Amino acid sequence: MIMKKIAYILTGMCLLLFPACEIEDKGHYDYTPLNELTIEGIESAYHLLAQVDDLNIEPKITASVPTDEANYEYSWFFCSGSDHQHTQISTEKDLHWSVTLNPGNYTLYFQVKDKSSELQWIESTDITITTDYTTGFLLLGDEPGSDRLRMDMIMTRIGTDTLVGERVFVPETDLRNAQGMVYSGSAGMSMFDNLKTLFIQTADKDVKITSGTYFKELDEFDELNIIETDVSHMEPIRVKELFPHPTYGSNTAQTYRARSMRGYITEDMIVMGQPLTVEYFATPINKYSETSTRLFHPYPLAFIPGGSTSTTQIVYPIFYDMDAQCFVTIERTSTTSFAYTPTYKATGYCKKMDDHAGEPFPWDQTSVGRSLVYGENGYKSGGDSYALMVDESGKYFIYVFKTATSGTWLSFTHSKRGSYPIEATAQNFDQASHYAFLSDKYVILYSVGSMLYAYDYTRQQLASMDMGAEITCLETEYLSAGSLTDIILATFDEGTGTGTVRKLTIGGGNNNVTIEEKPKEIWPVTMRVKDILWKNSGDNTLETDLLAESNDETE
Repeated sequence: MIMKKIAYILTGMCLLLFPACEIEDKGHYDYTPLNELTIEGIESAYHLLAQVDDLNIEPKITASVPTDEANYEYSWFFCSGSDHQHTQISTEKDLHWSVTLNPGNYTLYFQVKDKSSELQWIESTDITITTDYTTGFLLLGDEPGSDRLRMDMIMTRIGTDTLVGERVFVPETDLRNAQGMVYSGSAGMSMFDNLKTLFIQTADKDVKITSGTYFKELDEFDELNIIETDVSHMEPIRVKELFPHPTYGSNTAQTYRARSMRGYITEDMIVMGQPLTVEYFATPINKYSETSTRLFHPYPLAFIPGGSTSTTQIVYPIFYDMDAQCFVTIERTSTTSFAYTPTYKATGYCKKMDDHAGEPFPWDQTSVGRSLVYGENGYKSGGDSYALMVDESGKYFIYVFKTATSGTWLSFTHSKRGSYPIEATAQNFDQASHYAFLSDKYVILYSVGSMLYAYDYTRQQLASMDMGAEITCLETEYLSAGSLTDIILATFDEGTGTGTVRKLTIGGGNNNVTIEEKPKEIWPVTMRVKDILWKNSGDNTLETDLLAESNDETE
């Protein structure tokens, strides 16, 4: 809380031209004590819901000199812009204001003026305004008994209970068979504001929707012309992955991971670049020479550190060639320093990485007859990545490796950390429908029907919990609170048409593995949830303009 005292002291000098005379100083003076005010009862910050909440503040004012309250003038106002324009919301001492401002972060000022002395006192408080749709977990699935897409949301508010809103997004076109969501994170800087992106993936199309205070269908990915290339490719272009992903940070500038560079993986292309204000990519890099037009089929994940909050860190990704069954990285042969990956008219392609004797596993899987089943990036500092592999006999292995986070495009090194076979201790592992890797422990989570398993693949320890209904979605949950041990999952009972979304934590310290409930973080749902995504973002300028246009049309 900031206290500022502004005193306006008026002094004057009067020169009187009278005949000289003798003036006797009697030594008698009258002094008026300066009235000092203290203001209490205003919190340092308030978190409010636009169009829903009322802000009620009744400050306590204490004066050092007893003064009639009529001698004070009050003003509550917001200050904005370089010219410090004031938006006054009240002239009463006690504030009772219905929240009508758009979502965002503001500073509210309370000013008290002593009319007799012209002295002013000012207190300020931080105001965060959100909507029900600004912050929370998006839940994607289909309507029960139907294949029509549905999106619900667990809406979170600081210091209050969460709410589950159903059908928060109403598609304008016929969207069916929901598959997943792809999200860039919030911008954090106005110049990159409109790069914020949320795509809804379905069986036959991928649609961009707004992702701030409201949800509105915009256009199909293929119609946005984000990727235009002469290289032969599958049509329409389907987006499978966007990278880097958002992460957890103390402000939106940190959580926006795709600001300084961005990449997309489609069904048969990988493109990367450094978007400024417009996304445009023309040169796929999933090939093995600059002049090649033959693209390999990529696994839909870029292996990179997941937990960095740097907005400018250079990314040195590893990809997986599903045709040749090998891990690959970027080849860069130019003698010119090249900080970022190839953009329009720039050259870029991939290369297979060398294997050496004594390493825990090979990059090239043809020598061991293994293929990639599932991959994930960890969030712990250091940025391990994980790959679940299977060989021709059905034996599973976990690879742990770290992609480079320093160097130049001419010199960077990826490192292999370990290879771990899945032993018989991991019950029913070959029947698993969902997987997730924990960043803080060598633990893989997997589900079979209603059973959740946590398997420590270094100690061959197993914990399990029956969730009471089929598990339909399972993911690690780092983004909302920065916890490396939390997971989130959804269940659904077809018979009753009901289910739950819940968070759990994986405990047991360094020597054991346990699955522990989080009773305050269980939410009822009425659909089969296929994907869960944490969102914390308001409207960008594009979304604000669209909303204004929509409001104009309805007036």
